[in-house]
Amino acid sequence: MKKMKSIKIFLFCTLILFVSQNIQAAVPVVGTTAHSFLTNKVFWAGLNFSLGSNTKVTNVHTNAGGEFLQVSADRSNGLPGMASYFTNSIRNWGNATDTFILSTADTNTNSGCASPWQVWFETLSGSRITNIKIGSGKTNSFRLVIRPSVAAQTQSYVEYKLVAKSSNSQKVPGINVSVYTGDNKFIYGGPTNTGLGRGPVAARYITVSSQTPRQNNEFIRLTIMTISNYYVNDGSTSGDVFCSATGDDANSGVSPGSPKATLTNLLATYNIEPGNTVYIDRGVYRHSTRVFPQDRGSAGRYVHFLGAGATNTVFNTTNCNFGIKFTNIAYIKIRNLSVIKANNQNLYYDFSTNCILTNIRSEYSKGDGIFCYETDRLLFKQVIVRKCTNTGINLYYGSDKNSLYQVTNSACYVGIRMRSSSSNVLVNSQVSSNRSHGLYITNTGFCRFTNNYVFQNSGDGFSFPGGDDEVLFKNRSCRNGVTGISLYTNTANFCDRNFFYRNDCLRNSTGFYIYGDRNVFFSNVTATNSQDGIQQYGATNFFRQNQIFSNHSSGIWLGGARGVIISNNYIYKNSGNGVGCAGLGFAKTVNNGIFQNGQSGIAFWGGCYNHLIKYNFVSRNNENGMYINGDRNSIISNVFCSNNNNGIHMAGSTGYRDCFTNLFNLLFRNTYNGLLVEDVSNTIIRNNTLLKNGRVGIKLMGGFRGSSSLRN
Repeated sequence: MKKMKSIKIFLFCTLILFVSQNIQAAVPVVGTTAHSFLTNKVFWAGLNFSLGSNTKVTNVHTNAGGEFLQVSADRSNGLPGMASYFTNSIRNWGNATDTFILSTADTNTNSGCASPWQVWFETLSGSRITNIKIGSGKTNSFRLVIRPSVAAQTQSYVEYKLVAKSSNSQKVPGINVSVYTGDNKFIYGGPTNTGLGRGPVAARYITVSSQTPRQNNEFIRLTIMTISNYYVNDGSTSGDVFCSATGDDANSGVSPGSPKATLTNLLATYNIEPGNTVYIDRGVYRHSTRVFPQDRGSAGRYVHFLGAGATNTVFNTTNCNFGIKFTNIAYIKIRNLSVIKANNQNLYYDFSTNCILTNIRSEYSKGDGIFCYETDRLLFKQVIVRKCTNTGINLYYGSDKNSLYQVTNSACYVGIRMRSSSSNVLVNSQVSSNRSHGLYITNTGFCRFTNNYVFQNSGDGFSFPGGDDEVLFKNRSCRNGVTGISLYTNTANFCDRNFFYRNDCLRNSTGFYIYGDRNVFFSNVTATNSQDGIQQYGATNFFRQNQIFSNHSSGIWLGGARGVIISNNYIYKNSGNGVGCAGLGFAKTVNNGIFQNGQSGIAFWGGCYNHLIKYNFVSRNNENGMYINGDRNSIISNVFCSNNNNGIHMAGSTGYRDCFTNLFNLLFRNTYNGLLVEDVSNTIIRNNTLLKNGRVGIKLMGGFRGSSSLRN
């Protein structure tokens, strides 16, 4: 008896080996109808088949007649009945070889089932078709388990639909069908002709189960197709763009006629795959939503959440902590919708990358309009953020390389905040009417701000406490309550190496406020500000070709001067001095046009030292062309004409050596004296040209002591 059993096992294994060497792929058929049959190889795996097994052998059968599968009961693998599987290439899964596992429930002797059930796959695009036939063992029910291959996991996603039909003219009453994922999570159940299931492209299984058939000669068709669109709608179809029916979370959500009622339910039901679009129709949706990593897209294949218009599709998240939260996601686009009234953030991104927001409105948040934490490479385009209690757009801590285009922000506390985040871009945007600063940029670097209009904010237009290596180009900062553009220290962090080119600062309290080093200001306009055009407290800053006019105090005020260069600027019609400095040194004022200022053209006092004033044209100022008090200052090759007091007033300073150098200047037509020298020592005044001044060319007052020299 044992010998006979050994012989059977040997023959059985031999058959396995033979079959494994003669496996053939299914034949591709284009446009095949639902009732077509193909001859396919089916591989029987044995009694103790495991879902994780890769065994591909034994008994090969065809559907050309007779029993297609021989099954018997075995529960050792957790499934009732014999487990069998076959392979087939399906184009919708990236031409990969995918594993299908077929198992049947316990057989019975129900004589009512005279004919076998038939199950087959059909791709809607006319790709390969596989037929599976359950044999005439009068099975009571069946279970089909589908496992995508590893190669197919990154390719696509599929929908499974169960349809019952009869192979004869009898009408089919239908059977109950339930569709489950491999982790036994219920997806959808209902009448046979509407049953839908969705499985992940991952190393899990999709299980399709049927109840007892109630009609002879019935068969079941399982159609495999790619889902690329999903639909959400509210309780009305009025004005709808995408859907033909109202939303219901009991619906499938995969067609315009069967939309879900909530985005939350849709995402709980399906894992949205790369290249898919979720259409969210016109309506008000009163729920918050979280989008998780399983719903991410891929490079070139974004997941797209599309509303019917920013004012038409509205997520009203009153009493919710957030509106829509994206956690650890990538390559997701949201477009044409609004999120309003969240308690904390309307839109929240954390640990995410490569996402796009287009035509989005974020309003009335009790916290931030849009908040990003360690989120990179977001693209904001045509985004409106307004009336938020805290910050409009908040790029916080490690949110780098984000691009904001055509953003409109207003009526928040701070308009746009970037903190500890670098290499961000803001272009063609408007930031206005915020209760504090328009932009607050702190501890950042290498950000770019181009062609933005920042106006009517109660604080600064641009506020940079501690930002380095930033570039501001062609921005307008107007009518802000404090400063148009402000760079200043935040604890020990200065604002260094920033570049400002062709920006306008108009009608603010102060135009530019600079507390940092090695910054460059080139071709900017700062005008009509209620205080100074530029307040400068740093070192080695460079001001060139700027227009500084009609400010209500000084054009440029040097509160810090070491290494500062003021060159080729037009400084005119300011109510105070053109350039003013108190008690500091080592600045160069070279080749500027300084005229029609309310006080002196240039005024250095309080013991200023080591200044160079050269090649300037200083004219028609209301007081002196230049007033200077200090030590070791050089005044060379300037023109001082038509000033309302003296051309130059040189005054000694107690405690200094008063070592002035005054050479090759042209002083003419000044109302009083060409040159007024008061109580100086060790001073050289040579080779100046003085003519047509109202009183005298050179007037000496007080001492002219030490090694002073006067020869003109």
